[in-house]
Amino acid sequence: MKKLTLLALALAFVSGTARAGHDAPGGDPSSLKIKVYAVYASVSAQCTNPIQIFQNDVGAFQDFLGNPTLGGGDLDDGTYNCIIIKMSSIIKHTPLATDTSCVAGTEYTGGVCNANDSATDLDGDPILCSGDGSNAGSVDSTVYMYMTTDGGASQGDKAFVRPVTPGDGNGIHLGSPLVVSSTSRAKFVVNANGKVYAGGGECGIEAPLFDFVNL
Repeated sequence: MKKLTLLALALAFVSGTARAGHDAPGGDPSSLKIKVYAVYASVSAQCTNPIQIFQNDVGAFQDFLGNPTLGGGDLDDGTYNCIIIKMSSIIKHTPLATDTSCVAGTEYTGGVCNANDSATDLDGDPILCSGDGSNAGSVDSTVYMYMTTDGGASQGDKAFVRPVTPGDGNGIHLGSPLVVSSTSRAKFVVNANGKVYAGGGECGIEAPLFDFVNL
């Protein structure tokens, strides 16, 4: 069993009117704040029998561009193909550069799970999010983001739906599994470059690329 500390370089989700898969080039964020309540790991790409790494019922917004420590806990040596983050559906981001409705240095707050979005808890039961999809109309909910190495996982639109069968399109794709061993260390890397998106009078941020890198 190994003591594990999860670190993040940058983290972003779909926010406000921005949606994963938008074709126009976007900008980079200078800050990205997310409230994390717990992190789990599963050896299965379908996220079954998750092991809780740590829990913080209160949570606090942390700037993921500042390399925050999310928390630590014990995990047996092994290969974990699913990482689950229990989090607030409200995130905050700041654009690095100005682009129409995105103003550099201005912090924008928006929801990543709204009334038209799907989400499930660890048991697969529905989570009912609310809000109209705009930044101003966002409503805070507690959701679970399922990062999975399943090649059929979504690029962000089903990030909060637990995978059930291989290739069902649920969860969000994780480039590499978390490998825990007595001789290695892993860093959680999330690439949010080019994900800030201006449109419809809003400033949002699209889904990033997730990966683990062995150090």
